[in-house]
Amino acid sequence: MAGGSVDAYQSGVNAFTKFAVEFGVPADVFLMDPLAVASVFEYFACYLRRRRSIQSTTIDQYITHITTAVFERGLPRFVARSRRCQFLLTSWAKEDSSRTPQRLRIKIPLSADLMWRLFEFIAARFGDAQILVSLYSAAFALGFGLGLRPCEYLQASLSSSVSDPLEVVDELSEVVDTHILCGAKCFWKWLGDERFFPCTDPSSFPEGVPELFVGILDSAKNDQHGKGAPRTLAAAPPGSKFDCVSTLFSFLKEYPPRPTAPLLSGVDGQPVTVKMVNCILKQFANFVGLDPARLLPHSIRVGSSSQTDGMALQDRLDHTGHASVGGARSYFRKSVDLARRSTSFIHDTSTHTLDAIRLQYS
Repeated sequence: MAGGSVDAYQSGVNAFTKFAVEFGVPADVFLMDPLAVASVFEYFACYLRRRRSIQSTTIDQYITHITTAVFERGLPRFVARSRRCQFLLTSWAKEDSSRTPQRLRIKIPLSADLMWRLFEFIAARFGDAQILVSLYSAAFALGFGLGLRPCEYLQASLSSSVSDPLEVVDELSEVVDTHILCGAKCFWKWLGDERFFPCTDPSSFPEGVPELFVGILDSAKNDQHGKGAPRTLAAAPPGSKFDCVSTLFSFLKEYPPRPTAPLLSGVDGQPVTVKMVNCILKQFANFVGLDPARLLPHSIRVGSSSQTDGMALQDRLDHTGHASVGGARSYFRKSVDLARRSTSFIHDTSTHTLDAIRLQYS
């Protein structure tokens, strides 16, 4: 389901089914005239808002999911949102925005300080099952280290089961695997050695831990022709609480993928899925006291991007593969460390001197 997660899609269909049963909406409503269909959706939107206190954006998504489901059943497309329905959605969106600041609604970034705690959580969670500790740790190290989209290294988990709403993953995770890193296009490089060693052949590796990991994506969401390759990850500085390179290397050295398979598929050929990562994030969020509904697979990319706010702008864009500042800006999160970086600038008395201000503003 390209427009959103499968679970969210099914939730919208289920909500309409419940509404139709409760209010006696005829089964052939989608064959009626456009005015009747539009009226039904106006009432459905009001039902979701007043009876179930659902946010405007979710109501809008539910309507999209239902129209898609009807079209997939072979019925003709129809206009579900009348002008009055659009007005309702817009006014409710303003209510939602004024009621809760955006910082309490957007994805929580999985920052570096959360990452090392997550690695400890995974180790404690799986105990002696070292293969699972290594597998999950490698997945998070890869996604965070390169700032990847979930669909660029995780297998989409297209399950239509509906249970706990917190199991719903964000819409940017459930994408068909057309841009995923594969084994033949990922390499290691050791310090002092100019050669690049393919991740698929551990027998050729030199001694020790590599200096660099290099992944090449021939196609990405915003780079269809692969102009932006490669993506590189360097070993952490000495004394760091975690190291994405060594974490990823320890897994891939033991479980290398086949050349044409996804990079993280060395365990019985089964790739790590979005749903698997999402499940760990929910458990970890509850453990550390964060909102599990907002710590999502895409939080890994957001967190990686947020760690780069001290870097030059072009480096920030290149790190996550963004083509424009506008596309990257929604990922940027301010930190309290801004004060340390800005104090020398805000205390510089040579900037905007009194004489210069008199000259400019008098």
